[in-house]
Parts: sequence; C-alpha cells; structure tokens
Amino acid sequence: MANKRPGVPVKVDTPLFRQLQEETLQTLIDFDAICAEHHLTYYLAGGALIGAVREGGFIPWDDDIDVHMPRADYERMLELFGDREINHCILFHYKTWPKYYLTFAKVVTTRPSGFIRYPYPMPVKYTRPFVDVFPLEDGYAKTPAKRVRWLRIWRDALFMKVRKYKNLSLKKRIIRRPISKLFTYRFLQRYTEKLYRANEGKPGTDYYVAYSSPYLPKRETNPKSAYGEPVMVTFEGRQFPAPADWDHVLRTAHKDYMKRPDPEKVKARHAVTYWDDPSGSDADGRDAPRGAAGQPG
Repeated sequence: MANKRPGVPVKVDTPLFRQLQEETLQTLIDFDAICAEHHLTYYLAGGALIGAVREGGFIPWDDDIDVHMPRADYERMLELFGDREINHCILFHYKTWPKYYLTFAKVVTTRPSGFIRYPYPMPVKYTRPFVDVFPLEDGYAKTPAKRVRWLRIWRDALFMKVRKYKNLSLKKRIIRRPISKLFTYRFLQRYTEKLYRANEGKPGTDYYVAYSSPYLPKRETNPKSAYGEPVMVTFEGRQFPAPADWDHVLRTAHKDYMKRPDPEKVKARHAVTYWDDPSGSDADGRDAPRGAAGQPG
C-alpha cells in the first residue's frame, strides 16, 4: 500500500539540505567501516572526490556520494550483503529488488531518516540516503564507438522501464522502446552486465572503465595505475580513500575541476522530499509515494 503523506521539498542552502548531506555522510562512514572490515577496495569518485580536493567536503549543492570499486571487490560486496543488513546499511540492486533499473549498486542507510528521493513505487527502505557504488571494469585505453552505442542501447532500454527518456531523440527512442518492452528487468540487467564485463581478464586490459557511469566511457577510462593503492583525502573532516592519481582521474572526467561553476547556474541533481515523520516506521516494504523525488540515480 502506497504511503500518501505529503512531504516538504528539500532546497539547496537550507538546514534540511545540510541535514541530508550529514545523513549521507553517515552512510559513507558506515560503508567505509564495512569495506575496512572486509578488505574491500573503493575510491571516492565524481562530485564527492571533487568536493574532497576542492572544498574539503560536500560541493555546496551536491546531495549524494559516488564511489568507484574494482569489479572483483564489487562482486564480493554484493555477496557479502545479499539481502542482509550490515552496520546500518542494506544493498539496493537487482539482486535485492526485482524492478531495479540502474546498472550500479546503492548502499542505503537503515538509520532513521525522513528523506526520500524516488518518484517510482518501491519499498520505503530503499529511498533513504545512500552511497552509489559504480563497478570498475577491465578495459582498454579506448572503447570502440560501436561498442559504446550497443552498451547505451541496452542500458537505456533498462532505464525506459521506469522513465520516458524524453531527452533522447525520436530515432533513439524508437530503437530502445521495443527492447525495453520485450525483455524483463532481469534479462536486461544480466545482459547489460555481461556487456560491461566482456573484457574481464583479457590480456592488455590495463585500464579501468566505469561503464555504469552517466558519462561516456572516454570520460571514465583511466589506467589502473591511476587508481592503484588508495590515498587518503579529507572529506567533511574525515579521511576516505581516493585514487592514487586523483588529479588524472578528475581531469579525464571533468577537465578543469578546480574551477567552481557559477552558483546561479547550478542546482542539486536530485529532487528530494522530507517527510514529517523521520522515525523509520514505514520501512516495512510499503511503496514510496509517487512524486516524492525527481531524477533517479
């Protein structure tokens, strides 16, 4: 049964937004402890890594945390979690929710929270603050354009299970929509994962590629040596692992990452709603309300 209670939209530069950042930070702290205990390698990525090296913490308008994890560690993490709760965290992935539409995992807090993010019906327990975990795949310096197109077609078809994707051209929608309708979530997840892992263990795969990233592969392709043994960086007063050559990784993805954009032209990536009851008492599998949040991911 869907919960129909209204919520309060969370806007940037407000006490509620800062509270959301703090709860997301706590999720990272819990996740970091799990990785340390089980010897899982991960690296801060995306906006979290930019925030660490440029701001010493969150980018002021950022409301989530991304990390990269080598595929071998990623698979161990999936096996470790299963459908269990570990250190105040649960796994949100196609192995724990049959209608999962993303090709990376989310580690979601089980601590009491009033924040929800998604407009799609799903158990409330999966809508709380989270850490996005993107697997790093074995790859080469360049991904052929034909392979990039094929990867995008199947990944987009999976997204289309829950999104209309109006930003895609009509031609692209015509190609992807029948695939989305014809195949199940499970088939699309497994086939897309197979495509991601196609180069696993092959000779000469001296690069990592985060194919599940929203960016094109050329922006997420780096020598494995650029990741290497993690180095510690400061994020919100705490130390977390980052790629050994984080400058190379950030310049590949974002070029001049130290230049702050015009604050008037930026906004939070995700629309978030705050419920009036953060007790956590609704995490019993009931659906999150439609319209509770904006962009997925």
